[in-house]
Amino acid sequence: MAVEGQIPSLGYENGADDAFDFIPESHEAAGTAITISAPLGGGADTVPVAPGQALRLDFDAGEATITTSPDGVTLTFADGSTLTLASTEPGGFADNPPLLLTPDSQYEEARNQASQEDARNPFQFAAADAELEGRAIEVDKPGAGETVEMAIEPGQPLKLNFDLEEVEVIQTDNDIILSFADGAQVSFSSLVDAAFSDAPPVLLLPDGSLMSSQELIDMGSNIDALADALAGVDTAAGQANVGPV
Repeated sequence: MAVEGQIPSLGYENGADDAFDFIPESHEAAGTAITISAPLGGGADTVPVAPGQALRLDFDAGEATITTSPDGVTLTFADGSTLTLASTEPGGFADNPPLLLTPDSQYEEARNQASQEDARNPFQFAAADAELEGRAIEVDKPGAGETVEMAIEPGQPLKLNFDLEEVEVIQTDNDIILSFADGAQVSFSSLVDAAFSDAPPVLLLPDGSLMSSQELIDMGSNIDALADALAGVDTAAGQANVGPV
């Protein structure tokens, strides 16, 4: 990103979100903004623009159809006129697009909406990227009675090749154990710490959906709590005395 305090989307459907990053009018970068005007009467204008340059449009960004490339942004208006913002550096807009000044109220509304979406599913953007699946560790069901232990680091995606309805989820200290009816177990060591780190792991489920590691933990029962509960039952019932047969 060119500067701090910017967002990459305002919800435009005309290509503006792909062409620009957005900053509020109150941002300090507004002091170096240049004003861009629309061409008149079907004309075609080209304006050189440095990567990351702040822009102030004297028209609504939603009025044009916008196409982009690493070297430029072309706005086509209803009257046929075009405006091309040409990068002053080859490919300069690929990683550093122009910054579009936005009314503070509109900017804050878009930022709050993005924050709410991230809170609902912090992996939704990464999940759309094949890179996430490419880094995922494949987790298969072990054979009957077998236990497979996997050390899980923060940020590690896991791809489950079985349905979670097949397992009982158990938490023991810092580990999560997936236990199958036939005695097979998958133990994710250190998953609890990883789940509450700055980069919680994500689980890719067989149906293509995603689950956060926190959600997996919420499915589980705590083995220490179960043991305490069972000990309480034994104490209440008294010790059973069984003689030799």
